[in-house]
Amino acid sequence: MDDLTILNEVHKGVCMGKDSIAMLSQKSTDEKFKDELTYQYNRYQETENRINQKFEEIGEIPDDTPMGEKVMGWTGIQFNTRNDKSNSRAF
Repeated sequence: MDDLTILNEVHKGVCMGKDSIAMLSQKSTDEKFKDELTYQYNRYQETENRINQKFEEIGEIPDDTPMGEKVMGWTGIQFNTRNDKSNSRAF
């Protein structure tokens, strides 16, 4: 696997993590939990910024996360939190 492939995979993972955190944050009513989600979201954002800087350095643009992967992530969260919105269901 070359460096660009690895960088793209990490970028996709970070984007999926941020999307998942954003969805969970909208569903939660626990302010302490939402604060933790915000903290984690910000760490993902910092990582994404560093990854994007690497892409700029090598003159490349990150690949988009495939729509199928995004839908699977959204569906999983919807399914897992449909009837039970407790914090333990978020994970």
